[in-house]
Amino acid sequence: KQWYQRRVAITAGKQDNFELKCEVTSNPPVTIEWFADGQKLVRQNNHVDWGTTIDKIDGGEFATKSTLYVTKSVVDDTGLYQCFAFNQHQTAMTSGSVFISSVLEFEEAHFITSDKMYVEDGNEGFVKCGAQGSPKPQVQWVGLDRKYTNTGSTSEGTKGLSSTVELSFPIGPLFLNESGKHVFTCLASNQHRGVEYSKIREIEGIVGYPAQWVNGTWPVVETAKGESAVLACQFSGIPKPVVSWKRNGVSLPIVDDKGNSNHVLQKDGALLVASAANSDHTMFTCVGTNGFNSAPKDIQLIVASGVMSVAAASGLGIGIILLICFILLIMILLYRYQRRKKKVDVAVSHNGNGIDSGGLLLVYCYFQLDNSSSD
Repeated sequence: KQWYQRRVAITAGKQDNFELKCEVTSNPPVTIEWFADGQKLVRQNNHVDWGTTIDKIDGGEFATKSTLYVTKSVVDDTGLYQCFAFNQHQTAMTSGSVFISSVLEFEEAHFITSDKMYVEDGNEGFVKCGAQGSPKPQVQWVGLDRKYTNTGSTSEGTKGLSSTVELSFPIGPLFLNESGKHVFTCLASNQHRGVEYSKIREIEGIVGYPAQWVNGTWPVVETAKGESAVLACQFSGIPKPVVSWKRNGVSLPIVDDKGNSNHVLQKDGALLVASAANSDHTMFTCVGTNGFNSAPKDIQLIVASGVMSVAAASGLGIGIILLICFILLIMILLYRYQRRKKKVDVAVSHNGNGIDSGGLLLVYCYFQLDNSSSD
C-alpha cells in the first residue's frame, strides 16, 4: 500500500468546521475506518460524517479515498485522529492531531454594520459603526464634528469567539430638500504579532420615506387554467422600492432545470403568470423593499379548472339571449312578409297601444339584457 496523506496538525476554533483526508492505493481495494483517541468513530448527525470513494487506476491498482468531516467543532473534538485501511493482505494506519481552541487567536477587524443609514424625512436618526475581530478592535470616528462625539455612545460584546465594538450618535432632523450629502467616516483596527490591520468605512445618511403600497391589482384575480394572468403591484417610497414576489411564502420566480419559469417579474413590478396551473390557485404576496422597510401586499389568484368563471358565464348568457331574440325577430319578420304578400291585412295590437309582436319582442329582449347586465 502507498499512503498519500502525511500526518497533519490542525488548529481550529470552537464552532469551526474541519476535515481530514486519507488516500490509499492497493489491490484489492481497502476498507477504511476512522478512530479518535483509539475509539472507533460513529456518524453523528450535523457533527461527524465521512465519505469514501474507490477508483480504478493504472496497473490494476485501486485508489481508495476517504474524507472525515467534523462540523461545528467543540473543545472535546481535540485529539489524535487515525485512519485505518485494511484488506485481506495488510493493515495500515496514518494519523493527524487536531486541537480545538476555545479562544480565537486572531481575526482581522471587519465591519458588521451597514454603510448606509436611513432617516425618514423630517425625523432624527442614529449613525452606527460596528466592527468585529480578535483581539478586540478599536473603532473610532474620523474627522467627526465634536458636537457628535459629545453625544455618542459605545457598546461592546462578543460574537462567536471574537469581540464586537459599536459606536453610535444621534443626528437630525434631516430633510429631503436639504442640499449636500451626509457622510461620516469610521476607522476599525486591531493588531496581531506587531502588525496593525485597519479598515475605513464611509457611512452615508439617506433621507426618504418607507415603502408603501399605492396601486395594483384588486385583492382577488380570476383566470382560467392554462390562461395567463397579470398581478400588478406598485409601491411609493424613497429610495425607490424594489418589488419581489412570493407564492405561499416561497420566493418567485421558481426556475426549472431548463432555466424556464412560469412566473415572470415585469419591469414595472407586476408578476406575469404565463400559464395558470392548479398550484397557482393560492395566495401571492408582492413585497416592496427599500432601506426603511419591507411592505407586503397579498393578492389571491383564483384559477378556474373545468368550471366557467362568473364573468365568462355572464357573457355567455347575454350572447344566448341575443341569439334567441335575433332568431325570433327574423321569424316574425318572415311571417309578416308572407301575410303582406297574400294581401292580408292583419293588425296585431295589445289593449289598443299599437305595439305589434316585433315591438313586444324587442321590449322583452331589452328587459332581459338589462337584467343580465345588472347581474
